[in-house]
Amino acid sequence: ATPEEPLTLTMMRNRKEPATQCLKRLELSLTKKLKTFFHDHRQREMSSSSTSSSSSSQNGSSKQARKKAMPSLQTSISCYLEGKPIELEEEENASGESTMTTEEFWTLALSKSLKICVRVNNNGSKKDMTIPLVVECNPPTLIGVSTFEKFRARNFPGIPLVIEVETAYATSAIVDWYADKKLVCHDSLFYTPTLEDAHKSLGVLITPVRPGHDGKGFEEAYQFSEPVEDTLPENTMLEIRPEWQLPRDHSPNSELRIMSYNILADQNAYAPYGSPQDTPFFPWVSTETLNRSRRMPLLLHEILSYNADVVCLQEVDELVYETLLRPTMNCFNYQSYYSVKCSEGTREGCAIFFSLARFQRAEEEDLKTFGISDLICSTIPNLKEGEWKKCAEPILELFAKRPDLLATIENKLGHVVQVAHLRDVNGNPLLIANTHLFYHPNAAHIRVMQCFAIAHQLSVEQGDEQAPFIFCGDFNSELWNCGAIFVNRKTPKNFSMKYADWRKDLNCFLWDKEIEEESEDNALFDDDFPALCLPESFPEIVSGYPEPPEMTHYVIGFKAVLDHILMSSSTPQASLNVVRQAPVPSLEKVVRDVAMPSIKFPSDHMSILSDIQWTPSTP
Repeated sequence: ATPEEPLTLTMMRNRKEPATQCLKRLELSLTKKLKTFFHDHRQREMSSSSTSSSSSSQNGSSKQARKKAMPSLQTSISCYLEGKPIELEEEENASGESTMTTEEFWTLALSKSLKICVRVNNNGSKKDMTIPLVVECNPPTLIGVSTFEKFRARNFPGIPLVIEVETAYATSAIVDWYADKKLVCHDSLFYTPTLEDAHKSLGVLITPVRPGHDGKGFEEAYQFSEPVEDTLPENTMLEIRPEWQLPRDHSPNSELRIMSYNILADQNAYAPYGSPQDTPFFPWVSTETLNRSRRMPLLLHEILSYNADVVCLQEVDELVYETLLRPTMNCFNYQSYYSVKCSEGTREGCAIFFSLARFQRAEEEDLKTFGISDLICSTIPNLKEGEWKKCAEPILELFAKRPDLLATIENKLGHVVQVAHLRDVNGNPLLIANTHLFYHPNAAHIRVMQCFAIAHQLSVEQGDEQAPFIFCGDFNSELWNCGAIFVNRKTPKNFSMKYADWRKDLNCFLWDKEIEEESEDNALFDDDFPALCLPESFPEIVSGYPEPPEMTHYVIGFKAVLDHILMSSSTPQASLNVVRQAPVPSLEKVVRDVAMPSIKFPSDHMSILSDIQWTPSTP
């Protein structure tokens, strides 16, 4: 038996290598193809024999015979062009090169009739076969296909699925989507399952194409391991915000919608330091509920539901950004920018997404990341004479007394602040900043210095045109605490209020000390935390939530407003005024499922949103 149709062989290798090396790979490839062919042929014979047999014992014998029929193949090949054998010698010419390269061999194969003579040793039976070989030059080829969780994530109705494709020798790839083998979407990189797809298995057929080549023979098919679920899990945030999910206008004259959200990095959801790897950080929620294959699609759905102009996220896993958030947000006409923290071993950070219906596409130099420790330890000490240097003197004096504090900030903290220089479609400038400050509850003194350093950098980024800015993030602090340096423009010496005590934090905090109740009795130092202020030139700052919400974060025993949207109220370029802010759930709704995260809250933080009237100044 011989193949009824010519074999198609795709070879993309080093074109300067000796052709003999190429033919060795060809021999291996043909062995695999012929083994498959012989196996299939033998199975058909055995199946026919099995069908004609009526007894179970005969069926058993047939299965045994089929098992024995698995071929053990060895092959050797010879090449013929137009009926004449090609001699591919290993000898080298005077220049040290082989007599024929792969490039030369396939150039001949493309221009003339090529046949391969294969000597097959099949379980001791030798046979010569002549196989016509179809040779194509650099056909459109798929070299990479990716999606979130490698096709193993949970699939929900209403939440888009996105495929990313990498090709060679192709101008594009056609992605067709199937539900139970029925075509439901043609030629799209994303598909949003519907309720009609419930319980169905999803798959994609990907065909690389280019002008003049339809990609036939080079398609690849993939199937999602999980069927589409029959319902979308409840989300309390969306439940209380129906008006924030209505279609909205992205035109320059419409209100600007800003969103900030700490989405709880997967690496922070499990195994506190020193605990077994499978120990959950949030014991009141099941591992299944916490699993990123469930949580992250639900977070994505919430983010898309608000149709914001700017989205600032914190605690974004690098893998989640690359395989889920970036490709999906790009499909929905957002430009994306990601910055991983500088801490060694940390693969989570901050991400900014902005709508290209509202803003111009930003260039690479317009998207910046600053290590906050670098701003504190390098930028601030080297300020030139002026109002900022004068305001920074108390911090520098503190570092002179406390080199240990300087070393901790410089060597241990990897927090970053992102700054995106945006322009709307009319060319009006706007700065977007995004950060996640130090988490330790006994380190308010460090967070306020982080805020001071960010304020200085924002003033630098404003430039001569004094662009307005919006600053989002998880401050790990109430606004009246470390954020007071922004909204009040100054903080008193040894600030103390409610549970905040900056002097105690300064004298009791050690990097490697476990989180515990501070006590001045075991303080290692006896220093004052200085009063701080911002220069008069720094713009007035207002909050996107003029009336603070009840909370944005709740775990057992602790609730606080840690997440903030701040903005410059007025600059020479524009004024920014808060129009409305999205409500947050009450504590009563949160504790129905103990705490956050839970089955109805995919993160331990709440998303916050503000609609802002952005009024550029008239030239």
